[in-house]
Amino acid sequence: MLRCLLSIGIAVLLTGCFWNRDAYYASLEKQLETERYADWIQSEKDAEIMSKTEDSIWLPSNPDYHAALAKVESKQPLSREDCIALALVNSRLRPVSRYTLDIAEAQMKQAMSAYWPQLTLEAAATTQEKDPLFVFPASSYNFSAQSPAMTLPIPGMPIQIPAMTTTGGVDVPEQRVKIQDRQLGVVALKATWPLYTGGLRTALNDQARFGFEAARQEARRSDLQVNYDIQKYYDMAVFLHELTNAIDIALRRMESTLKLTESMYLNGSGTVDKTDFLRNKIFVETLRSNLAILQSQEKLARAVLAFSAGLEWTQEIELENPELPRQTVAIKPENAIGGAFIFNPDWNRVKAGLKAARAQLLQAQSGHYPKIALFGELVHLENDLDSGMMSNKDTWSAGVGMELPLFRGFRTINEVREAESKLERFKHQGILFREGLALQVKQALYTLEGSGHQAVAARDAYVSAQENRDLNIRAYRNELVETKDMIEAQLTEVLIEVSYLQSLHQHAQSLHELNFIVGAEVEKTIGELLSEPTEQE
Repeated sequence: MLRCLLSIGIAVLLTGCFWNRDAYYASLEKQLETERYADWIQSEKDAEIMSKTEDSIWLPSNPDYHAALAKVESKQPLSREDCIALALVNSRLRPVSRYTLDIAEAQMKQAMSAYWPQLTLEAAATTQEKDPLFVFPASSYNFSAQSPAMTLPIPGMPIQIPAMTTTGGVDVPEQRVKIQDRQLGVVALKATWPLYTGGLRTALNDQARFGFEAARQEARRSDLQVNYDIQKYYDMAVFLHELTNAIDIALRRMESTLKLTESMYLNGSGTVDKTDFLRNKIFVETLRSNLAILQSQEKLARAVLAFSAGLEWTQEIELENPELPRQTVAIKPENAIGGAFIFNPDWNRVKAGLKAARAQLLQAQSGHYPKIALFGELVHLENDLDSGMMSNKDTWSAGVGMELPLFRGFRTINEVREAESKLERFKHQGILFREGLALQVKQALYTLEGSGHQAVAARDAYVSAQENRDLNIRAYRNELVETKDMIEAQLTEVLIEVSYLQSLHQHAQSLHELNFIVGAEVEKTIGELLSEPTEQE
């Protein structure tokens, strides 16, 4: 009893020393925050921006899936947003990320179960070969009694009684006592409630919570991937459609000039001969063959878009407003990189992993502290024997227990060292990822900027090429220029128009890639949230 009271006293004393868990974790978190790379933890400002724009930072306006499906069934042209709506429902990436998120949520709830009492009901029914007995061995008891000498006080004649000695013995035979019946039923209800775990419960709960955040970011990355694929394939189909139209218009124009060349050659014009006619015809047939190739590629691009949207192979897609954006976009690097450090799912997963690594360190450090818990037990025995050990069939017990690790062969110390090393390694891996993310954003920005300048220059050149082609055709009709000059003017216009369309397509692709890397629509969300308004604005 004294030892039990002493153990409880020690447990209460240690509980008082270590119960201020919040102050302990606050001091440890402050120590971690002052480290070199503590700014990795997502700031309150970033969290506020993320929460305000969670529903609209990474996808354009998303129409109803059923409305988009109705367009497909009625064979109406689909917009970019319609294809995204279809893909977000039909994509096979989303169920994977969704179940990953469900797993992480279940793990988080498992970790939270450590804060609740644990109840266990145990029941057992047993039978033995023979009834349990308690055997008293045979024994002998010898005794010897001696009475002292006595004098009877009779008046006139006292009587003397001498001392007497009596000896004897008793033999007790072996006894077999039945203590319980050979058939026994036991029902026990046990309860355990941890009071203090040295930070173990909090560390496990934090790891599960940050694991759930990492899974949520993975789900966002899957949706971003679906959106990026649709944007890329949709722009490819639009680009091939516009390129096909450009070649088709150029072919028709050159066919008309071919008829003009043939007429001038047959009428005996001195400026046009058979070689000019043949040269013109060669270019016309070359354009015709290229047009056939482009038409097949356009059909393939729309088939790939339909596949990415999750449609059946028998369903075909027609594009709504198949035209690449003519307006170029200029984005500040600091806004794009700053936005990536807020919205990029992979970077948010890294930050969640860093917090989980810190929680693992706290878990390892909890091995130095005691574990205190309340426990109780209620037991009922069912037996046909009412005597012996079965006289008390219903019992209960309750108490407080403590487990204090004193020496584990330096295991806890090395577990803490391992967790610290993993945390440091994770920090340096995060530094590498951070710099790589910034480099990816810069690469997309430089490509976006270069393609934008190229599109502006190609547009001006295309306007000049149109004017040059028109002047050469009119001069050719008046026999003021040669046939090769007229053909060269038309081919130059086609080549410059193709270059212009390629630059527009590259610009659009660079913007989609930048949105995918940042994790948001940079030209809208990032500009509104992070850019500082100027006087002109």
